[in-house]
Amino acid sequence: MFFLIWFFIGGHLKFSYTSALILSGIVWVIVGVGLLVKGYNYALQMVNLHDINLINEMSRHQFHVAQRKLLTVAMISTVIGYLKGRFVLSKTVDRFFKRIAKLDEPLSLNQIFTKRYIVLILTMMTLGMGLRFLELPYIVKAVIDFAVGSALIYGGYKYFKTAQLLKRELPEE
Repeated sequence: MFFLIWFFIGGHLKFSYTSALILSGIVWVIVGVGLLVKGYNYALQMVNLHDINLINEMSRHQFHVAQRKLLTVAMISTVIGYLKGRFVLSKTVDRFFKRIAKLDEPLSLNQIFTKRYIVLILTMMTLGMGLRFLELPYIVKAVIDFAVGSALIYGGYKYFKTAQLLKRELPEE
């Protein structure tokens, strides 16, 4: 469905450099939040907190131990994701901006999101969906999703920050 919409309106919508950066940031944040939710669900399965009846039967100590495990996994994964976003994905944002800055405004969706970019996103989505079919422990799945999700959210932040800096530098029209 998405690709049909893309095919028909992709060349007709026009964007400035700033709005192209914001649009890309929104895409990254949405995907990142989706991965955080997925990672949270894996973490709940890891500590058996997805079953309300089990939570009612747990002792207070067992529940606090489960909460600490969940919090520890989330914190470590988020730090890993932040570092990946800070040192790897921020370079991707810089390359994206340098690429679109060579193009004349207004930009179409097809110019903003190249075929290579779409293939990359589809590949990442396929790998992410395939993760649920692998016989990996829930903690591994949770760490991967939390880390990648938080990295993408940081990357989205970097897109927004770049758009903000660009807006300050461009003359008002």
